[in-house]
Amino acid sequence: MSVGVPIGKIESSYYTVAMNESFEDVGGDAEAKIDRSAVEKQVRQVRSAVMTGTDTTSRQAYSELVAFAQKFQSKVPDWERYRLYHIFIGSTPPGSADLFDVEGPLAEEFSIARFAESLTERFKLKTEEN
Repeated sequence: MSVGVPIGKIESSYYTVAMNESFEDVGGDAEAKIDRSAVEKQVRQVRSAVMTGTDTTSRQAYSELVAFAQKFQSKVPDWERYRLYHIFIGSTPPGSADLFDVEGPLAEEFSIARFAESLTERFKLKTEEN
């Protein structure tokens, strides 16, 4: 059973206000089509900031990224199907990565976009967006 959102659709309340600028309404049940490339870019920037930092804060953020990735793999069904997960850990998404990010009951704990944003805020990571 997959709990992810097919690439290109997601609940409109899912992202923060900054990410909402990428939404394009497609009608019905609070679903929206998002600009996946903008979200992917943000996740890549967060990963890059974590991986290239040399201070204690970056090392702490890296430790949290690794712990999140391990927990994601152990708790999220079909984890290998999430494109954003592969981008966040720095692997090439396989052709079977047909889901974008986690939604539904697991989203609060396992949304990759939310976690990346949380790292940015908590560790004050520098990306092109801030």
